[in-house]
Amino acid sequence: MGETQPAARTFLMILLGVVLLEVFGCTGQPRQDESARQLTPLQNAGLEAGIATGLPPLPDDAGRPRAVSAEVEQTLLGSDTFIMSDFADPVGDTLVLQTSPPAPLQFGIYEFPLGGNTPLNFSVDVEVTTGQYWLVLADFNAGAWQVLGPYSGPAADVQTTPPGNYDSPGGNLYAGVIAARLDDADSNVTINSVTLTSDDGVVVTFAVSGTITEEGTVNPLEGINVQLNPGELIEQTNAAGEYEFSAVEPGDYTLIPMSASYLFVPPTRDVTVADADVTGQDFSGTERELLYGEVLESGVTPVEGVSMHLVALNENGSINLAGYRMATTDAAGSYEFEGMVPGDYRLVPQLNGWVFSPNIVEFTYSGSTPQGFTGTEVSLPETVTYDDHIRPWLLEPICMQCHDSAKSGVERNFAPATVNWDTYGGTSELFKASANLRIKAGTMPPATLGFGTTQFQKDLYQAWLDDGFPEN
Repeated sequence: MGETQPAARTFLMILLGVVLLEVFGCTGQPRQDESARQLTPLQNAGLEAGIATGLPPLPDDAGRPRAVSAEVEQTLLGSDTFIMSDFADPVGDTLVLQTSPPAPLQFGIYEFPLGGNTPLNFSVDVEVTTGQYWLVLADFNAGAWQVLGPYSGPAADVQTTPPGNYDSPGGNLYAGVIAARLDDADSNVTINSVTLTSDDGVVVTFAVSGTITEEGTVNPLEGINVQLNPGELIEQTNAAGEYEFSAVEPGDYTLIPMSASYLFVPPTRDVTVADADVTGQDFSGTERELLYGEVLESGVTPVEGVSMHLVALNENGSINLAGYRMATTDAAGSYEFEGMVPGDYRLVPQLNGWVFSPNIVEFTYSGSTPQGFTGTEVSLPETVTYDDHIRPWLLEPICMQCHDSAKSGVERNFAPATVNWDTYGGTSELFKASANLRIKAGTMPPATLGFGTTQFQKDLYQAWLDDGFPEN
């Protein structure tokens, strides 16, 4: 270590004498709660200015250059003291603290450059032949030495985190070991080494990587999002099917491949990042025959609970009721239909109090396809109620034979006259009651509901009128 300044040496010897009196008192007996007390022998000391009534200041190293960097763990040999008592004996790499009547207090103080790091823990490796020892820390908040102990084992440690401030004006931490004579019993302690563990503020990170390929092949899948949780970080596979998270802190994580078009094996992977990169986190994907999409308000906010009605269309454009399916949007406004087969379809969103754009979409399915909608909340007339199932495949093929889709405005209205088919789907209690009366009067019997109407349609229509319409 560097040459000890005379003023600092004199001060520390006096100060440690004060500490000894404070710890043991005039009787030479340990005081209560001495294992976790903060002593204040330098009351009213102006530490930064180097002023202390009747005593020299703590080590004044403000004029010395601060260290630029420091190791996370610094270990000094017992003999590498910054300052030691006059009778402390360096023996090889160790420091022997042997008390006696002429020397009742022996100590070794060590200097650790912090370099801006945060000190975490000070620990010692000692051999105790007789007696006990204490650890001391220079606290620049309190203007005092913190004393902890006594200890009698071969190792001891103390945290160097706040509330104490152990970073001196010169950017160093001062800590050491004291041996003391108690009740005419001497202590003999050999310091082998002392260690300071500090945090340099640099978080060590590692990479997590893998490859996603098509199931049963080596064909890479490009553009697949992979999410790393916690953190919700997302990376996307490149043309080679590779992905990588390049700056992952140590910890436990879950990898989740995400695609509406593929199912993955395994669906997730749990990984632990310790002290090295994690590679080989691979997935294989099988393409899903999927129709999917989302419903958003103003194109931004998800709309939950929207009934999405899907019907297959025959070659002549009529509805194939056997292909009717329904899904409901989740909290993210998303929906999906699995197991799709190629063909022509009609998809209609419905939710009480909402209108959608587009209100109907017809398309040809040939592979995983997205279909999105925008919803707007509206106020319906009191007489109008939505039925989430009736419009897309029942009212249109039956009722639109009279209420022709080519017509517009009031010509397409159902009762009440102010309700437009395009806006509200044409379903209302008044219309329902009207249809029921017409059937009972024989003017609209189920057997003659229109050309090409199947018995399945007729039965479902009657069930709707009887408030028994099924969910699917």
